[in-house]
Amino acid sequence: MNRFLPYIGKNSIAIFTDPKERSHKFSQLGGRMANSGDMGFTYSNLEIQLKVNGSDQNIKARYFRIWKKEDGKNWKIVLDVLG
Repeated sequence: MNRFLPYIGKNSIAIFTDPKERSHKFSQLGGRMANSGDMGFTYSNLEIQLKVNGSDQNIKARYFRIWKKEDGKNWKIVLDVLG
């Protein structure tokens, strides 16, 4: 267990969205699609390397993502959980 507190607020979350401040690597574990073909989910291991105040911080996590086809052709993320 990493024992990190949640990242809260615009400045904290910006670290995850700035490509100069982070890199990540996914290791796909699995997923499935509904028989209807319009919903699916994926889950994976995730390694994130962040630069926080000039030092590297490595985080190992997992993610779970649910996808939905909204207009019959474009996939949208409905739920994205990182833990």
